[in-house]
Amino acid sequence: MQPSTQTVSYKEYLLFRLANELYALPGKAVREVVRW
Repeated sequence: MQPSTQTVSYKEYLLFRLANELYALPGKAVREVVRW
């Protein structure tokens, strides 16, 4: 999912990716627990 505009700097893009990963972690953990 590459930013389509050059207005988004690479650092901001990485921070956005990191925020998405951290936001998704609780959901992943819940699914892991539910599977048990």
